[in-house]
Amino acid sequence: MKIFEIFSHNPEEAFAPDFDLSEDLQFFIHNDPEFYRKYYFPFIVRLKEAKANKTKFSAKAFEALVKHAYNVYRDKFDEENLPTSIDDEVVKEICENLYREELKNIEEGNYDDIK
Repeated sequence: MKIFEIFSHNPEEAFAPDFDLSEDLQFFIHNDPEFYRKYYFPFIVRLKEAKANKTKFSAKAFEALVKHAYNVYRDKFDEENLPTSIDDEVVKEICENLYREELKNIEEGNYDDIK
């Protein structure tokens, strides 16, 4: 806890998590071995197939995955200050980041060895 948090007149501000949820959740999605293997990698394989079949998709395709990731993240870390649901703006930001990143990986051939 920081000294200004002790004297804060806003209790929500005083006990707010000291990290960027968007960045932390994206890190979790990429680096939690269980989540990555069970959910993220199969999603990327389907995304790669959709791109190969010229099926259109957008960042919104990641929405259900991101919301599920948040639920797994919240259950795994049991941080008392985390809200029960993730804010729609944070979901949108993460979806757009993942979309850009994975589309670039697919286009650069980083997943070409995946069958």
